[in-house]
Amino acid sequence: MYLLAVLVAATPLPRPLSPVNANDLDRAALLLRQHVAYLRARTPVSESQPLLAGEVDGWGVVTGAHEITCQSFLVEGATEIRVEGPTGVIEATVRDVNTALRVAHLDLRDSAASVGLQVATPSPTEAREPGMDVFALVSTRPRAGVVTGALTHLGEEAWLEGNLRSSLELARGMPVFDGRLRWLGISRTVAWDRDRAMLVPPELTLSGATRTATAAAVPPPPGEAPERPWWAQ
Repeated sequence: MYLLAVLVAATPLPRPLSPVNANDLDRAALLLRQHVAYLRARTPVSESQPLLAGEVDGWGVVTGAHEITCQSFLVEGATEIRVEGPTGVIEATVRDVNTALRVAHLDLRDSAASVGLQVATPSPTEAREPGMDVFALVSTRPRAGVVTGALTHLGEEAWLEGNLRSSLELARGMPVFDGRLRWLGISRTVAWDRDRAMLVPPELTLSGATRTATAAAVPPPPGEAPERPWWAQ
């Protein structure tokens, strides 16, 4: 099954996948599993709370043969990071963390391909438009499905500071992809966020990336999500 996914993914998708086509959803779940890594990070035990288990888990996207890009809060200060792919587990170390952008890059001890993971292609900025379909895995467990939604904001508004926004509300850095399964961003949400739909796009995960705006964040205007039929929600 996994070999089939690799062979299919080697050729760019000839058309965008449909969120209302069952075969497309099955295909998306199969193919996205090779681009999304499950992460488990251990952090030092606090002297003030020695009985608390210092483990955090979440997801990242494969952005290089030996690289994972993920949300910074998943791995900041980690003493051990394990990366799980479809065919195995490897260790990783933190290369850099940008807390302001909520982005971290991990270096893998072995190639991503050694555990069944493949590099994801970024979604080009010119291909993005409000209302376009987006896809994300429910989890990376075997036979896990996908959830679908729509891209609602392109990050041009000052309150988004270059981050995208979709109708999906994801957590722990779950990556989001467009209809051709190119990655659009990783979930920016953490526990204290009021807006739980923001995504950090590929261009803000690059080394040296800066925010596109410095205005104070303000709540998003209500009711701006594009209308979709109930069966496509």
